[in-house]
Amino acid sequence: MDLESYIGNYSGTTRAKRLCFIGLHSPEHRNEALKMLFDELKKGKNTIFYRECWTLFYEDNPIDEKTNAWLTEKEAANKSDLIKLETELNNYQVNLIKESIRMGFEELGDFQMAIGDVRKAQKSYIQAKDNCTTPKHITDACLRVVHSCIEVNDYATAAIYVGKAEASYDCSKDSVLSSCLKAATGLGFLHTEKFSIAASKFLDCSIELGTSFNHIISCQDIAVYGTLCAMASFDRAELKAKVINNNKFSSFLELVPELKEILSSFCESRYTKCLQELQKLLPTFLLDIHLRPFVNGMLKSIRNKALIQYCLPFTSVGLTKMAEVFSCSVEELEKDLCSLIVSGSIHARIDSQNKVLQARQKKHRDIGYEKVTQLGSKYEQDTIAFLIRANCIRHQYMIKKSSQSDTHQAGNDVMPMST
Repeated sequence: MDLESYIGNYSGTTRAKRLCFIGLHSPEHRNEALKMLFDELKKGKNTIFYRECWTLFYEDNPIDEKTNAWLTEKEAANKSDLIKLETELNNYQVNLIKESIRMGFEELGDFQMAIGDVRKAQKSYIQAKDNCTTPKHITDACLRVVHSCIEVNDYATAAIYVGKAEASYDCSKDSVLSSCLKAATGLGFLHTEKFSIAASKFLDCSIELGTSFNHIISCQDIAVYGTLCAMASFDRAELKAKVINNNKFSSFLELVPELKEILSSFCESRYTKCLQELQKLLPTFLLDIHLRPFVNGMLKSIRNKALIQYCLPFTSVGLTKMAEVFSCSVEELEKDLCSLIVSGSIHARIDSQNKVLQARQKKHRDIGYEKVTQLGSKYEQDTIAFLIRANCIRHQYMIKKSSQSDTHQAGNDVMPMST
């Protein structure tokens, strides 16, 4: 993993947060990540996060005098800038100019985000939204609120403000804005493990998004999240139609060509190659701040789907051969198959002595009984419907369609029984 190239895909506060996350979870990249992390923090204003990171990684070593002097100086400058922004905002509020008030709250919120006071920034953005005078300004303010919510993992509130943004402005006119909102919604569904809906949102993003959302996630992230969510929740037909043949999403897949190959291998039943390639990418997936909590579960779902698809065409499958395909021991495979059989995903039974998986086949007599029962039910429904119609006609309940120009008597409206 080229750490410098990876972190170059992002901007804003997420750069430092991702470097901190990598330093925490990757011994291999720890030293490089920490060097880049503290260099990145010194470029900004977030002294709170600097101190937190130092305590997290170097709790036994106090901050050196030079760095401590820089932190003290930066904190004093931050306090001065904050007072200046609040004073300007108060002046705008006295003058009662809504546009100036909106801009004042946005500037204050941006500054609070920069110094790490996310909750206060969120309040400032909400107040900025309340002073908006155009639909586009409302949408921009909502996006800022969504960003602040994602920073503190408040995806429920983020979803509310995505809805408000969509309601206030016709996002179909702006593919970049529309893609930002879809990506934010997809991220929320990813964190609530609703992978199918998350996949649909990511797959509907446009490559025109570019770097407009890289203060949260990059286009490469959208390719990874969309592909893994789709593979974990879609069947093979849906994968072909919604992912592989999706011209809009193919532009994202070009950014991560390994995923395109993995998708093709899965859909063409080349499970050995598919699962091996996923395992190769797993260390990178585990270093993603949004993906790490869910990626192992996703890969297990993908493997289970591969097991189900492999067994589907056969009446019996040799477990030894199947274990070779899935690169595992026969005992491990038996355990996985037992779980799928118990859950009802595979209708089969295992011959442990001969190491064979036997599909459960319905007896011809049972199939015959089912067909006869279905035919009997249909005949009963048709007979009841016929009797109801016959009785309606007999009692003159059938009514003809009356013309607009004539006023009919009830007796004239009765449809005569055909002979």
